[in-house]
Formats: sequence, structure tokens, C-alpha cells
Amino acid sequence: MTRPQTIPADAEPTPAATDVTSFGIPTEVARLLVQEGIRVLRSIQFEALRAGALRDVNLLVCSPCGSGKTLVGELVILRHALAGRKAFLLVPLRALANEKYLRLQSRYRHFPITIAISTGDYAAEPKDLEKADVAVLTYERFDWLLRADPPWLGQIGAIVIDEVHNLGAMNRGPRLESAIVRLRQRLPSVQLVGLSGTIANPQELADWLGCQLVYSEERPVELRYRVLVAPDATQTIARLVRATIRRDGQVLVFATSRREAERLSLALANVVLPLLRPEERQALAEQGALAVVDGESPPIQERLAARLQYGVAFHHAGLDAVSRALVEEAFRRRLLKVICCTTTLEAGINTPARLVILMEPLFVRRSETGDTKFTYMDANRVHQILGRAGRPGQEALGFAILLAANAAEAERISDHYFVRVNGKAVARYDPVGSQLFVPQVLQEQVLVLAARAEGASLEEIRAFFEETHWWYQEHQHRPRQTLDQLLRIGSVDVDALLARQSGKPMTGADVTQTSSEAEDIIAGEQRVELTVLAPDKIEGRVQQRGWHTCAFTASGPVCSCQQLASSAELCSHLTILARSALHEAPQYAREIIPRSLKEDFILDYLERHGLVTQREGRFFATSFGRLVVRLYVRPATALWIRSRIPAITTTSSFIDSVVQALRFEGDSVLDAGVVRGLQRLVNSPEMSLAAVSRLEKAEIGDLESLLQTAIWLGGAVVSLARMAGFEEAAILGEPVVAAWQTRAAER
Repeated sequence: MTRPQTIPADAEPTPAATDVTSFGIPTEVARLLVQEGIRVLRSIQFEALRAGALRDVNLLVCSPCGSGKTLVGELVILRHALAGRKAFLLVPLRALANEKYLRLQSRYRHFPITIAISTGDYAAEPKDLEKADVAVLTYERFDWLLRADPPWLGQIGAIVIDEVHNLGAMNRGPRLESAIVRLRQRLPSVQLVGLSGTIANPQELADWLGCQLVYSEERPVELRYRVLVAPDATQTIARLVRATIRRDGQVLVFATSRREAERLSLALANVVLPLLRPEERQALAEQGALAVVDGESPPIQERLAARLQYGVAFHHAGLDAVSRALVEEAFRRRLLKVICCTTTLEAGINTPARLVILMEPLFVRRSETGDTKFTYMDANRVHQILGRAGRPGQEALGFAILLAANAAEAERISDHYFVRVNGKAVARYDPVGSQLFVPQVLQEQVLVLAARAEGASLEEIRAFFEETHWWYQEHQHRPRQTLDQLLRIGSVDVDALLARQSGKPMTGADVTQTSSEAEDIIAGEQRVELTVLAPDKIEGRVQQRGWHTCAFTASGPVCSCQQLASSAELCSHLTILARSALHEAPQYAREIIPRSLKEDFILDYLERHGLVTQREGRFFATSFGRLVVRLYVRPATALWIRSRIPAITTTSSFIDSVVQALRFEGDSVLDAGVVRGLQRLVNSPEMSLAAVSRLEKAEIGDLESLLQTAIWLGGAVVSLARMAGFEEAAILGEPVVAAWQTRAAER
């Protein structure tokens, strides 16, 4: 990738230069902006256009929330679409994709362009985007699209990546990173524009992307930070809320959990109600009526409706999409005064407020030895949350407050998230780092390379990884040997492994102590269920803040939490499973676990399990490997599904297999009621989603979200069963997936 240059902001723009008719903005677009009252460009918009955003220059636009980056992306997209080229906007979340799509549809509805959205169903064909001029996609959907490589891909003129700092996210970052590399290799002439909040290493990220950096820390609305000591957080928040509403402001409170968000919203109801005007009370009563959609609404909708009439709401993933949208719109209309939320309002959703309060950005825990351990939220996430404060065009100031339990905690928070400049708190950011170098991720990416029609040689595999952000960051510190190996997992003795995990030495006499610990785990809050105990496999379910599926197999350790599993560091769930297995079946544990942690090359792994084959020095995906790539599941998940298929003999066992596959594939913690609801949606077609939610005491938002994922993974199980020759399992699963599709369409 070419090395970019930073675009300096060294010249004051003249009034003429900042006019929206400058820089080649299409006439019809400029006319629309003027009609909307946008006559003058903001600073970051001026700098981006001066840098060549409308001249096919690749840019990384990095600036605070609310500074105007969104319009830069829209201008790039519209320029290409109006010129007859496709332009895609990539976003991290489905909810954000829906909002962006609706905004584009509404704002540019009179333009001669077709706007589409594509966020799911990896079994579908990419033809749904063939006629679109503009499309909004999630990162994963775009990654899948590049793998499918439809013939019209060459028509793409621009890719705008919103929230591109998500490259550092553990779950979606690696797929976004690899998709960018494949985009550069497949379509090197496409204009790439990344939009990001402020980060610590913007130049490094721009260098890797091959973009010129347009950077600013200037906000259109000044943001003032404070860290408050609040021994009674509810009382402190009530006082801040009351003062803000009296000055006609609104408040977002980011709580630590769904339960806390709902509790706090209820506690604030009587604080807000006396401050509402009569006409606001009337309008909010109507909003409350809308929140209850029918006579069998789930309890969560009834709880929401009860709060709405007080001018307060909660917002989290347990709410269905319609209810979340209702809350967001009521807040934008300034009817709602306070939203108590989780991270569902963290990224992108347009709900600015005058005051943002973040509870507990610092988590304090006591270890078993009595030591204090401090865990901080990622600084970039914290400042993204705080950046929701300040409404451009309506507020003169935004206020961001972090709460601390005591003075010592407040000092730690201040030191971690801020620096002092001339006596003023200034945000401190974290660098964006690659999450690519994880065994399951590497297995998937090598398989994708081998699934190309021409396969891949070792040199081509090396060349791919040399273009990644991971290698860009690490190549000066790691020898080439590391890249050739891709990943090696060292062999260990299981007793020594468990000793290292617990941080204390172990001798042969200490096995009894380990067994005792396992008994304590089984008897206490951490429960273990050994589900498979075979000569080549130990599998189980571990309950530790939710259930996790773990396994030690010949192909390596795997856990649904997706943390790096290596000889030096296992996740806590695998450690608990190992201890339990050592207690219940030591002869299996001492044989299988060390073998599972042996040295292993990625290509050897893929070849040994029938995912790739080698011919004349090139690696080609087998029919099984190509199917895994098309289904968009990770190799380890596909192998687990294939091993599970013979046990699928009933509808219940099929649904259970899908749920277990979900735990392998993602990081979801599934409530038992949600899992039962998934089965009831098949067995009781006469019941609505709301009725199932009420009966199973499962949040409707969780059911709604799980349905989409279950359709995808259920289809994968059916396809893998058919390929493996288990036609009966496939026939059994097809009506289940069809039933889920029907229920999803009802929403």
C-alpha cells in the first residue's frame, strides 16, 4: 500500500472556500444542502474536500463525534453514484445500518439513484445488490461479498468505512481487516474513505490503509469533562438530571447492565415528571400507548410504556427493534428527557444530548488472594460514549461526566482517560491494534485464500498476511519465521498448565488439591457439565457469567468466548473444564489435553481435517472447505457441527446443535428462556414472538436477534449435514429453519 501524507490544517479557509458549492460538490447535492440550511462547511469537511475527497483520493477522516464526518462520507458516495458507479457504506452493526439506510433513503429520495441495504443471510446470492447504486452493508456482509466475488464487483467506485477504528475490536475487527486487504488486492483503484473517532495512532492507521490523514480534535460544540465522586450514584444522577432538564437539556446515562438501566430509569421517573410541560405529558402518553403493540405484549414493552409517560426510557438489546426506534425518535423530538442505556447507543445512533453520564468506567475486583485488580473500559469506547454530549447547532456546550465510587477511584479514572493541558482535561485515547493473530481467525483467513478458484501458494499466503494491519504493526518486532509459521502452540503437561493458570507451583502431590478445587467449582456458582468424553475429545459446558461451550480436541482447544487458547494462557472456561476433567477422568485429561495443545501449523490443521488439499505446490480448498467459506462459519465451528451431525435425530437435538454452534461461533451468552423460546417458535406456530417472550420470560429483543443468527447457523447445519451424507438430519432441520424464517418475517 502506498504511503500517504497527512493533510495539514495550516491555512484558514476563506468564506468562499467553505461554501457548499465549492470543491466540485454535485450541483443537485449542493442545492439540497442549502435547502436544509447547510451553507458553510465545517472545519473537518473543508479539510477533507480540500484533500481530495471528491477527486478519488483515499482518506482517513479522524475527528470527534458530531464534527461532520458523516457528510464527507455521503458526498463521496453520492459523487460516485451519480456518475454511474456503485458506492458502498460499511458499518459495524445492523441497527446502525438500518439508521444509515433510512437516512439516505429519506434525504436523497428525489435523486436518480437506487439505495439498498444488505446486512444478513449469508446463504443468499449477491444479486440483491446488482442493481443498487448505493448500498449500506455491515462489515461481515461486505467480507462475505468479497468472498462471493460477483461479476459486477468491478463496478464499485468507492467504499466508505464508518467507525473504521473497529479494526481493533476482538470480534468484528479481524474480518474487517482481512476484507480491506482483499479489497485492495481485488479492486486496487477503488476510492477508500475511512471515518473514525479520535484515536491514539491515526497516522499509523492511515499509513496502513494507504490513505491521506485528515485529522482534527476540534468539535463544533465544546465538550467539558468531569469525574465526580458519587458514593450514592442514583442520588447524584438525579441531581444532575434535574439541573439539566430545568435548562431545557436532555441526558443520556450509560449504565453497567440492562438491569441497572431499567432500575435507574424507574428511579428517575418521579424526578423528571414534575419538570414536564402539559403538552409534553400528553405526547408522551401517546408514545407509551405505541410502545404496547398488542394485548399480549411482553413485559419489557409494558415496563417501557410505563416509563415513557414520565419522560424517561431505557434502551438495551432486550428491547425489540421497533421499541428501540420509538425511544430514539422520541428523544430526537425532545419529548424524552432521559434515556438510561447500555452500549446499544454507543456507536453511531443519532441521539445527542447536552449531558452524558457514564457509570463505572473502572471496574474494581478482588482476586482470591485479596489483591485488588482494576479493569478499565477501552478509552476509545469511553470517549465515543462521552462524545454523544453536545448537539451541533442547538447546544453551546456539552457536558460529559464519569462517576467514581471514591476519591482514589476518581483519580485513577482521571489519570487513565485524560491528560491535563493548561489545567484543562483533554481526552487520552488508545491506539487501534490488530486482533488478527488468533488461531481461529488465521484458520479462517487461510481457508478463504485457498477457496479461490486458483488456490493459493505459500508465497501468496505470505503476501496476504504481509498486507495486514497486524503485520504492519509487528513486522519490525517479529522475525519472518513467525509469519511463515503463522502460529505455533507449545506442548505442556496438563498439571503444569493448571498450576500456571492458578499462579502457584504444583507437584505430583498437588493433584488432590486440584481435584478439591474442581469439586468446589462444581458445587459453587461455576458449574461444569461434561458432555463428551472420548479418546480424542473432551467437551463440556461451563457456567461462569453465562454458559460457555468448551472442548479439547486433537485439532486444538476451543471455547465459545473466543479468547486466545495457547499453552501459556487458556481462558478461564477451558481452565475450569480441564480441572473438572482432571478430577472426573484423569486418564482422559492427561492424554487428550496435552495433545490438544501441541505444536500445530495452520495449513497442517486445515489439511488434516479435510478443508484444504495440496497439489503441485498450491493449496486448494476441498468441496467441504469451499462450503465452509460460503456458509461464513469458522472452520472450528464447521468441524464441531460435522462431528455433531450423527447425534441429530430429533427437532430438539437439531435446535440444541444450532445453539451450541452459536456458542462456538460467537460470544453470545444465551439465557435459558431465550433458548426455550427458539424451540417454542417452531413447536407453537400459532404463538406470536411477543407471546413466546412472555411465556418463556425471555426478552423479545434477544429472541428477535437470535432468530436471525439461528436462521444462518441452522442453514449451515443443514448444508453440512447434507454434504456429510446425513440426509435425514438435513430433512429434519429444513422445516425448523423455514419456521424461523417465517417468524422473522412477521417482525
